[in-house]
Amino acid sequence: MCAVDLGAVETQPLYSVISHLVYATSRSAVTDVWVDGQQLLEDRRLTTIDLPTVMADVVKWGAKIRDGKVVAPGAAPAASLASPDAAPAGGAAATAT
Repeated sequence: MCAVDLGAVETQPLYSVISHLVYATSRSAVTDVWVDGQQLLEDRRLTTIDLPTVMADVVKWGAKIRDGKVVAPGAAPAASLASPDAAPAGGAAATAT
């Protein structure tokens, strides 16, 4: 269940609640959300997630990804992709002539 603020200028004049929810209301109008009886969003603030901790983790993981320290399963490490000795897509090693 969610609570939506329909008092914003983009939802005025309000003739059809359903139409406004579908076509005129943005996510910023959602004020409160409950799932299975637990309130997850209260007055537009997350209640179950520590946002500063999440943001710190995002910055840390972003740096690891940027620096090539995190590789997707099955993918070659970034360093080997840039290596001149790396085999081309066909599987044979490149030779200089």
